[in-house]
Amino acid sequence: MHWARMDVVKVILLLMGLGLVALPTWSGCMPRAESPPIAESVAAAPERRISESARQVLDLLIQLPERKTHRVLLGQHLGAIHELPQEGPQALERFWNETQRHPALIGTDYQHWTSPPGPLQPGNDWLIAAARQGSLITISWHADNPWTQGDSKDLTGVDFAQLMTPGTTASYRWHAELDRIAHGLAALRDARIAVLWRPLHEMNGDWFWWSRLEQSEFVKLWRHMFEYFQQTHRLDHLLWVYSPHVERGATQSVIHFYPGDAYVDVTALDAYDGPELLAGYHDLITLGKPFGLGEFGPPLQQRDGTFDNRLLLKSLRSSFPRTTFVLYWNSWSDQRVAFEDQRHAHDVAHDEWIITRDDLPDLTVPFCR
Repeated sequence: MHWARMDVVKVILLLMGLGLVALPTWSGCMPRAESPPIAESVAAAPERRISESARQVLDLLIQLPERKTHRVLLGQHLGAIHELPQEGPQALERFWNETQRHPALIGTDYQHWTSPPGPLQPGNDWLIAAARQGSLITISWHADNPWTQGDSKDLTGVDFAQLMTPGTTASYRWHAELDRIAHGLAALRDARIAVLWRPLHEMNGDWFWWSRLEQSEFVKLWRHMFEYFQQTHRLDHLLWVYSPHVERGATQSVIHFYPGDAYVDVTALDAYDGPELLAGYHDLITLGKPFGLGEFGPPLQQRDGTFDNRLLLKSLRSSFPRTTFVLYWNSWSDQRVAFEDQRHAHDVAHDEWIITRDDLPDLTVPFCR
């Protein structure tokens, strides 16, 4: 049998040499689904670079609304970055116990809104391991007030001119923080992991210091961070998520602070007022970017585990069908916000519209060009 196989191989090689037969080849990539190329889907800022891993995730988000099934990524925020090594495994175990699934999207915060800056590397190591298992990653950042060194909800001392003037204390502090955050993000870049980067969120509210900026000042701040991360730190693995709060009360329009198509890859809403109250959805959809829920949780009066997860899914189907991901916030103290802490988590996680980690394609295999 050994010599028979060798004879067959010789014949095939001879025929190939004569051009009479060709063997099928594996190009190392998957066929690319029909979707706009990156140059069309994202207006490129000057010298914009985007990594292959980020392209894969963006292509996926662009395609999802056109699917009949498996079109909404189910995500769960797991807490601040310094909590992940201890809290992350416990949170994922609770998620699994209720659903027998893993979240497709894992969220963390590079700084908790009431905590001082902490080490990033231990949490990054945990994120890298989670991404290696197939999870997508999203990161937000509750940046400290650079004028007072208070937390993100310290609204005092805000002076944009100081922040952007080299040599001032505020400018020094801000750029030191940008460098610290960029160093953390670079570890994920070096691991070839794309990040849905959601900075300066809920800017249209009145509870964070960046909400106190004028429209033009906020746009300059966002663009400065974008260009500083792109050009100075070469963070080409970031997909930039513009994520205002749903419109209500004192909030501005969701597009009031929009920094421009060249500086945004994905739009999102943060919503805690009920699944049927996503005011601003249609305005963001008209911008032509993939859309998701950057934060979601039940209304305040239903944070006791009585919220029905099926209500959100029903609203997405009937009123907000271009939603590509939902990131539930984590529970804390007596506030039960996480997906697995609500009713019918198992049913929703297994719904045909929902994508869990178990359903994701292998995004480490590049699409064919």
